[in-house]
Amino acid sequence: YNSDENIILYTGYYYTNEELKSRFDINDSDDLKIQKATREARFKIYYIPDVNSTKISEFNTLQEVYENLENDSSFKKGTNFSRDSFAIRPLYYRIELNDLDENNQTVTYATNYNTQTQELKLVAGYPYALKAYAIKDSNNTIATHYKTVNSKELNVTLDFDETGTTHCADTNTTKIENYNFSNGELNQEFSHNNVGKYTLHIEDINWTAIDKDKNLNQNLSGCILNSSSNTAVNGKYGCNIASDEGVNLKDINMTFQAYKFSFINTEIRNPFGKNYVYMGNLDKDSRMGIDIFSNIIAQGYNHNVLTNFTTGCFAEDINISLHTDFNDDNRSLSKYSIKSLNNSNISSEDMIVKSLSKSLDVPSTTFLDENEGNCSIKVRYNIGKEY
Repeated sequence: YNSDENIILYTGYYYTNEELKSRFDINDSDDLKIQKATREARFKIYYIPDVNSTKISEFNTLQEVYENLENDSSFKKGTNFSRDSFAIRPLYYRIELNDLDENNQTVTYATNYNTQTQELKLVAGYPYALKAYAIKDSNNTIATHYKTVNSKELNVTLDFDETGTTHCADTNTTKIENYNFSNGELNQEFSHNNVGKYTLHIEDINWTAIDKDKNLNQNLSGCILNSSSNTAVNGKYGCNIASDEGVNLKDINMTFQAYKFSFINTEIRNPFGKNYVYMGNLDKDSRMGIDIFSNIIAQGYNHNVLTNFTTGCFAEDINISLHTDFNDDNRSLSKYSIKSLNNSNISSEDMIVKSLSKSLDVPSTTFLDENEGNCSIKVRYNIGKEY
């Protein structure tokens, strides 16, 4: 009997002719093979006492016996609830992380039920589609009666992995709000607004509250506290439903990367204070040219600054290019080079001069920890003489 929804889960009929006993055993291997996830189940017993075996023999089945005698006023009737209630939970959550390709077809990037063979790389801030299913058996059948009443019942977290880092602006575990299951399924937008390595975990610690001792005493609880295991220990299973139950499923590991790099506060200056500059080949003399000052900002899909994009956290080497409207002949004469990074000048001897057809390399070490996702840059540019 499902107490929280006031519905009958299944019905069984039994008979004992041991009239002198107040207790008797019912051995039914199917009595708890209940298909519906249930927060609070209990046995409700309807009984008709003092029915002898002769009366039983008048009918083909015990169900017929009960249905005929329950309206017979010559027999007493009674009903009782079992003393204890219990929960029936799904086995675990299956998770899929999806997106749409250029043909509007669904592409599955990762699941928690197939072993990841490659590192999952995602774009910071991009809205992916997260699907989760509450599974009730080894055939991956969805527990359609499973639902969360409000988002506070469900713990959805992105756990930050600091391995290999020395300094990160944001190392917090991110708790994702407003996720709910309905009819055994969760369909939500999923994104994260920083770079770094994370693990996605979903867990429900509330569904089996009826099985837990009010003081969280393990010996008095009907399930294993702080566990999502589906392996019985002393007749008890884990209380929780989770995306990582330890055997068949593993949480999804992912790395968020920058979506784009923007240039802000860009200025063009003549380092010699003149309103003109002589043309010259930077390969021969890097002192002559104009300077382009700017700040490079690592950003997510929704334009936010990625504070973990730093040398001590998750910065990567990047390259930049300078585009002009010159014709091909003049473009081949154009050269440029990085003159300074974070206001630290590069000597003329160490400047790497390249043509506009090639990109300039900006090392990850340029994104200093204290700058949290940006660096300043000065590029020297000039056009070589044709004759």
